[in-house]
Amino acid sequence: MKLALFGGSFDPPHVGHVLAAHYILLTAAVERVLIVPCGAHAFGKGHASFSDRLAMCQLAFAHLGSSVEVLDIEGKRSGASYTIDTVREILQQRPDAALTLVIGSDLRAELPHWKESAELLQLVKLLTLPRLQENTASTENAQEVPYYLPRVSSSGIRAQLAQGTATNDIRASLPQAVLEYLHKRKLYM
Repeated sequence: MKLALFGGSFDPPHVGHVLAAHYILLTAAVERVLIVPCGAHAFGKGHASFSDRLAMCQLAFAHLGSSVEVLDIEGKRSGASYTIDTVREILQQRPDAALTLVIGSDLRAELPHWKESAELLQLVKLLTLPRLQENTASTENAQEVPYYLPRVSSSGIRAQLAQGTATNDIRASLPQAVLEYLHKRKLYM
């Protein structure tokens, strides 16, 4: 089965993430997109609890049905989460899988510094989606997607909510179910 692994903090998941998953399904010749919220971030980034981010991902991607699967694989691990470990675990659980790793263009230059990046690139194909901060670093076995996501970022959403300066842009940036979840749980406020 051809799978796309789309990992991230998803803190919170926004319409850019949802549109990216939909776009991947339509254009990347994959049968399913695996959404993987990171557990303990390898670079020490703080965020909402794993259970909150997992729940928000389930809400955000629910309308895409069985073509998207939200995994709790990294939340079950202790310590830092590394992409290579997640890829190995998925391939162990699904030996028939052909994996495409989806990353933002802002991460391409960092890829050589990831844990066991050479082996990672042997195990997956790479699909790069444009981000707000463009980076043109070249990577072998990588496909650059000529698609531009909405100019929205999770960090910008968190900042607006924390400062109480959220505008109608927030409503346009978040799936309605995620916005309701944020208000109910008082996340980032």
